[in-house]
Amino acid sequence: MQTEYCAEQAGKRAFSWRKNKYLLAATGAVCIWSSSFVATKFALQAFPPLGLGFLRFLLAVVFLGAGLFFCRQWQLPAWQDLRRLAAGGFFGVMGYFSLENTGLHDSSAADAALIVAAYPLMSVLLEWLLYKKQLSAAMLWWILLASAGMVFLILLPGASSQSSGTDRLTGDLLLLLAGIVWFFYNQVTKTVVHRYPLPVVTFYQFFFGVLFFLPAIVWEDASWKEPAAAELTALLFLSLFCSLAAFFLYVYGLRGISGSTAVLLLNLVPVLGIFLSALLLGETLAGWQWLGAACILAGVLLGVRQRAD
Repeated sequence: MQTEYCAEQAGKRAFSWRKNKYLLAATGAVCIWSSSFVATKFALQAFPPLGLGFLRFLLAVVFLGAGLFFCRQWQLPAWQDLRRLAAGGFFGVMGYFSLENTGLHDSSAADAALIVAAYPLMSVLLEWLLYKKQLSAAMLWWILLASAGMVFLILLPGASSQSSGTDRLTGDLLLLLAGIVWFFYNQVTKTVVHRYPLPVVTFYQFFFGVLFFLPAIVWEDASWKEPAAAELTALLFLSLFCSLAAFFLYVYGLRGISGSTAVLLLNLVPVLGIFLSALLLGETLAGWQWLGAACILAGVLLGVRQRAD
C-alpha cells in the first residue's frame, strides 16, 4: 500500500514537472522579449536603427543556418513557398524592426512595451475591417478602452523621454505602424508555417529580411559609430537571445500549454518592460500616462479573455 502511494505521488510530481517545464519555458521567452526594448535602446547608442536590424538578424541567420546544417535539417522550400517566406522576411523582419528600432530611437522603452501589448487587439480590429470577421460588442468596447489608453500614453507629455514632444510622438506613431506591419506578417506566415519545421521557416524569413536590410548599410553610412562593450553586448543579446533563444523557448512551451495561456503570458511584456526600463534606463511614466497604461492593460487582458471564451 505504501509502495503504491509513493508511486502515485512520484507520478504526480513527474506530471507536474512536465507541465511546469513548458510553462517555465514560455515564461522565460516572455521575460527575454520584455528586455528587448531596453537592449535596443542601449544598442541604438552606437548602431543606426536599420543597421541594428541588419546586424541583429545577420548574426541570427549565421547561427541558425549553422544549426540547421549540423543537425541535418536543411531544406529548400518550393518556389511558391519561398515567395511567401520572402514576404514574411519583408514584413516581419525588415519592415517591423525598421519601424520598431526607428520608433525606439525617438520614443521610450516604456512606451514601446505598452504599445506592443496592444498589438493583439489591433489585429482583431484589422481582421474586422479588412476581412469582415465577426466582432462582438464586448470586444469592441475592449478595443476602444485600449485605444483610449493609447491617446493618454502618446499625446500627453512624458517625464521619462529624453526626446522632444514631437520626436516622441513620431516614435510612438511608428511603433503603432509597426503593429499594422506585424499583422500582415502574421497573415503571410500562417500560409506556410505548417509546411516546414519552424527553424526552417524562421531561417528563410530571417535570411530574406537581411537581404531587404542591405540598402540600409548605404543609407545610414554616416550614422554608424564605434560600439563600446555595452552596445556590442546589447547587439549579441538581441540576436542570440531575443531572436533565437526566446523564439525556441516559446515554441517549446506551446507544446505543453494552451494557446490562451500563452497569450496571457505575453501580457507580462508591458509590465516587465516598464519595470526594466525604469531599473536600467531610469524611465518612468508621467501623470496621466499611468491612466493610459491602465486602460491599455485592462483592454488587452479583457479582450484576450473575451476571445478565449
